[in-house]
Amino acid sequence: MIESKYGISWPDGRTEQLTLNITDQAKAVGGLPGFYRLSSGLAHSGPWMLDDLPMAGPGGKEHAADPVNVGGMVDVMIAVCMRATEVHARYYGHDFVTYNNQAKRYRKAVEDAIARAMRDRRGGQN
Repeated sequence: MIESKYGISWPDGRTEQLTLNITDQAKAVGGLPGFYRLSSGLAHSGPWMLDDLPMAGPGGKEHAADPVNVGGMVDVMIAVCMRATEVHARYYGHDFVTYNNQAKRYRKAVEDAIARAMRDRRGGQN
């Protein structure tokens, strides 16, 4: 269990204590590889999540986002949206299968892109 000692603050001065159980969230997305990096950065306010993203680093050297890390985070977000859509649709009695089937195709495309990026890192070898 991770508790923020600061909570959430609104402009009018109201505050609310924030408690987040990361373990429950990890179980909800089925142990996706990108979840650890994403949740760890959020839970610990870790700036290391942003280290991959600057386009101009020290000394003016160009950096690009790591496609494997970004792809892993995109995969997590699609999975979370799928789960939220399913819960919402079940609650209101709507069909979610069509939407989730499309989302599965998006996830497959992301997974394929990650696999290509990993192959490229290894010089095209499987």
